[in-house]
Amino acid sequence: MQLNGQLRIIDQTLGALEREWVRNPGSVSLDGWGGQALISADLARYIYITDAHGIIRLSTRPDLIGADVSERDYFRNRAALPANDGRTLIGPAVHGAISKLWHVNMVRRLDTPDGRFAGIITAACDPSFLTGLYNAMGLGSHGMIGLIGTQLGRIYGLAGPGTDPLGGSISGSPMHAAMQATPDGAWTGPSATDGVERVHVFRHVVGQDMQVVVGIGRDEVMWVSDSWQFGARIFASAITLAVLVMMGALLRELHAARLRENSLNQERAKLEAANAELLAAKTLADAKSAQLQATLAGMSDGVLMVDRELRLMEWNPNFSDLTGVPREILRVGLPMEEALRAQAKAGEFGDVDVETEVTRRMELLRTSHQTGVTERARPDGRILELRRSALPDGGFVTLYSDITARKQAEQRIQYLAHFDALTGLPNRIQLDDRAKYAISLAQRNQGSVALMFLDLDHFKLFNDQYGHLAGDDCLRAVAAAVRDAVRTTDRVARYGGEEITVILPATSSAGASAAAEKVRSAVEALQIIHEGNPKCGGRVTVSIGVATAFVRQSEVASAMPESLIHAADNAMYKAKREGRNRVVTALVVIPPAD
Repeated sequence: MQLNGQLRIIDQTLGALEREWVRNPGSVSLDGWGGQALISADLARYIYITDAHGIIRLSTRPDLIGADVSERDYFRNRAALPANDGRTLIGPAVHGAISKLWHVNMVRRLDTPDGRFAGIITAACDPSFLTGLYNAMGLGSHGMIGLIGTQLGRIYGLAGPGTDPLGGSISGSPMHAAMQATPDGAWTGPSATDGVERVHVFRHVVGQDMQVVVGIGRDEVMWVSDSWQFGARIFASAITLAVLVMMGALLRELHAARLRENSLNQERAKLEAANAELLAAKTLADAKSAQLQATLAGMSDGVLMVDRELRLMEWNPNFSDLTGVPREILRVGLPMEEALRAQAKAGEFGDVDVETEVTRRMELLRTSHQTGVTERARPDGRILELRRSALPDGGFVTLYSDITARKQAEQRIQYLAHFDALTGLPNRIQLDDRAKYAISLAQRNQGSVALMFLDLDHFKLFNDQYGHLAGDDCLRAVAAAVRDAVRTTDRVARYGGEEITVILPATSSAGASAAAEKVRSAVEALQIIHEGNPKCGGRVTVSIGVATAFVRQSEVASAMPESLIHAADNAMYKAKREGRNRVVTALVVIPPAD
């Protein structure tokens, strides 16, 4: 994820500063570090270095110099270590006494050459960075994204409708238990931050005791599943208890009535008493039949009941609507063979020979156990779920449920897991998979692979001036232009925000540079007005970085995707520094495996 990558970049920057301090403590300067491309201005607010007593001696914010942080938990934690462990501590969200802002501190220990504690180097990160990531992901009205500790459940950052303060904890909640059980998994339940039911996905931040949590409102992606579950409960109670019990009682009452009627013919002397009994039994049977009919008519699912001879005993109005069996042929005693023949003639089973299909399905009904759950697609595209249960006296009852909406919701969730909702481009998950495939192909052929990293110039100014709806339209137009400008074998993906990547398999450095220039020209040719970009003609333009790697079988291909992205990203920032609306190339060299 983008957040995971930003944290790694800040960690690497702090490590570089630590090494510079170790080489020459007296001449270290932070001038320029706060504005370098390695530090995202959206995430890191400032950097400072303290002495062994917790006094800030250097800072990218001059007003912090001289402040005392010796009582802060993160300073005490690093000072208490027996030696420098080379790791970065990410502390909980705190409210700055001087800055008056919430921030999360990323801290590394500084040691003298003889191993004594000499102070700390700290990057203060803005936890509201998650809000921008939340807005870019389009998680819906009940979505959320957070950065939460795995062991203690501390809230390092939170974006979305939740109201819990930064620095709080979700320890002891079901959500926290799910995070600990499946650090890189998924869980459905109430969010610990606000109690809203969501589908959550957890991703562990490598090297840290924390996870990135993304949640989508359960009512926005799974409302059909809830409806189906409720329908299933209705079926369990209404059919199992009402249909079977009442139908069995009805059949027994009718059978008793027929016996009494035969007895009436034999015993004329008891005619009046027997007739009274018959009338009472018929009244009771009619009442039970009316109850059964009202229950069946009120169900949203279709119901079919057949006897042991596979003849129709009962059905409801929705049975015809959901199965395609004409209403006019339905009657008590209708053989299932005739119902199947009507469905086959109407094309319900596809392009088949009618009699052959009827014979096949009748054989299945006679020989199967007549229970279980199956699914069937109708010609109009709807998907039915068939739940069949055996009756005590033979035959079976079948419930027909329309699960089309539930299937569509499942497909939508699957789509959002691999594609960007705004542009329709593959997302970073697919980018990683396709990059690995392109690299393995280049390694197998001892060839080359290139990656293009482009960013819209001054896009924040575009959004500020023309609004986010216009910004979304602009992103969609640029994404389409990029997709049309590259080869069908190249893979375009939205990396995040206004950043788009293109994987170019089997492409040389010269070929990649030419492809990037074609993409740059295609975006410029859109002629989208952008008054905030005057140096580039007042139009929307892109800066592009291209990295090319030559892969051999002896090289470490596992490190290649990250190296390619990092090199292309740096080249893109160089293009911006050199004036924007241009292409800058880079080569990536991977050392041979040991």
